[in-house]
Amino acid sequence: MITSRKPDDEDAFMVAGTDNELTSSRWMPNPSELVEVRRLGCEVRRGVIETVMEDNSGFWLAANGVDPRLFVLLHDQKQTIRRITVSG
Repeated sequence: MITSRKPDDEDAFMVAGTDNELTSSRWMPNPSELVEVRRLGCEVRRGVIETVMEDNSGFWLAANGVDPRLFVLLHDQKQTIRRITVSG
């Protein structure tokens, strides 16, 4: 159930948080995209999406340096996932 959407932030996907704000967008994660994962407002990790689960339940962030591969559940109720666009 979606109660609100931030029209200026189409690169974010967020499910119910502690403040009960719900936002979503047409964007869904795709392999090779750079994303930032935040939990309760704090950055957990930035990374490149390696694999998206076929059922869209989540995705794997690729290992990066000392950071191991990380599974990100899309329907975690306390996190925000934001696509990072690199211009250049």
